[in-house]
Amino acid sequence: MVENRGFTLLLLEFPPKQELGLDNLSLNPGELFKGIKNIPQGLHFLYTSLRLGKTGRFFYTKEHSIIIMKWDTTIETFIYIDQEEESLYKNSIEEFLPLMVEYPNESWALWKELTDYITPKILFKLEPLSGMIPSASKEYDIQSQELESFNCNIPVIHYTPIPKRYFQQGMSAESITLYNYDKTAILRNTIGNGFDTFEELLGEMQFAFVSFLIGENPDSFEQWKNIFVLLCNCEQGVREEHQWFSKYIPVLYAQVKSLPKDLVVDPFLSSSFITSSLKSFISIIDDSSLNKTLQIRGEKLKKLVLKEFNISELDMIDDEEAPSIVYTD
Repeated sequence: MVENRGFTLLLLEFPPKQELGLDNLSLNPGELFKGIKNIPQGLHFLYTSLRLGKTGRFFYTKEHSIIIMKWDTTIETFIYIDQEEESLYKNSIEEFLPLMVEYPNESWALWKELTDYITPKILFKLEPLSGMIPSASKEYDIQSQELESFNCNIPVIHYTPIPKRYFQQGMSAESITLYNYDKTAILRNTIGNGFDTFEELLGEMQFAFVSFLIGENPDSFEQWKNIFVLLCNCEQGVREEHQWFSKYIPVLYAQVKSLPKDLVVDPFLSSSFITSSLKSFISIIDDSSLNKTLQIRGEKLKKLVLKEFNISELDMIDDEEAPSIVYTD
């Protein structure tokens, strides 16, 4: 009988000294490595990194269960084994436990914060048919012939289109400018057309964040960027839908804690949108007339941003970034 606090992930025949990870845990296992044990119940992301880049997959687990996967050298990924073989391994699981790595308890809290809105429904909607998240995109140029062949079969994540602009026939230039400066109308339109709830939008944002941060998937970076910029520029929405943004701030807080610093400051990564969007959002929620929960969570976020990005209170104010409003007679 397996005595542990969570579930057991038995990984067979993984090539030694290659990168493998689960959630925030990254390993370069040796020849004797057989998996990870005492994994908390819930959503997880298993990935490997070999010659063609990273490949990962999300999966849900139940407490005290045993999941068994075997490495397939042809497609360079883990596959599930058949039921008969699975029963044999489960009956002898005690033999493998000493060769397994313990899941680090200290990383579980942050992982939950990064993924708490990702539901089975969201996984079903977004995941490629294969379930695999690749660290490559069909839109990226590939140099070698080997990678060109690989690129033709890259799984596609089914992200929801996020409009960047709001326009309706007959709108004045002034209205167009105002609607696209305050993106609340775009947010409501996006939720109405692509999601059943605001929480599903947060779940897709978290899915994209993990897929680019850990899985290094470029399409996921673009999707996360689009949702992030949208949610950080909804002044009217913050006032009228405070329950939405009370949920958004903890999601954003966890992501800010996890963002690599070089991503935020490197201009070649087109990442200036991160600081400018954070400044915009903090200026919106720094308002004593807002819902009390929003104020408290907003102040906590502001302190984190000032600390993590080493900027001052004055740096949070940037009048040059304000839009030029177009007025018409």
